[in-house]
Amino acid sequence: MGGLDWVQVDVGFPLSLSVVGAARLLGMERRAFLGAIVELQIWAVQALPSGRFEPFAASNGRPRDASADEAIWCEAVEGAVRWTGTPGAFWETLIRTGILVREGDSVRLTLCDRYVQVLEKRRKEAER
Repeated sequence: MGGLDWVQVDVGFPLSLSVVGAARLLGMERRAFLGAIVELQIWAVQALPSGRFEPFAASNGRPRDASADEAIWCEAVEGAVRWTGTPGAFWETLIRTGILVREGDSVRLTLCDRYVQVLEKRRKEAER
């Protein structure tokens, strides 16, 4: 994949209820919040090739435990956007506004949906 060409915000996203609500809940200006979202997308290119936070592999006979891993995921996201507010607030706001979606034992970053679709399409084309 050449560069970060997928890192873009849909035309309607800046005015979506998710953005307005998240920015308001976090006490941020909408533009500042959108800047954080772009930083999150750039980070996700490397960190989330599947567009999902998935439980770490089991070790020492311990079962996978997404609830234990979520604190790590939260810290990673808040570090990626350089969040300086209350720990956990940025993550919880993204969950509340649907930018992050819990699905089974993983959490999907909806901003990666387009990127994951492009990768899947390229993979299928390469298999032909």
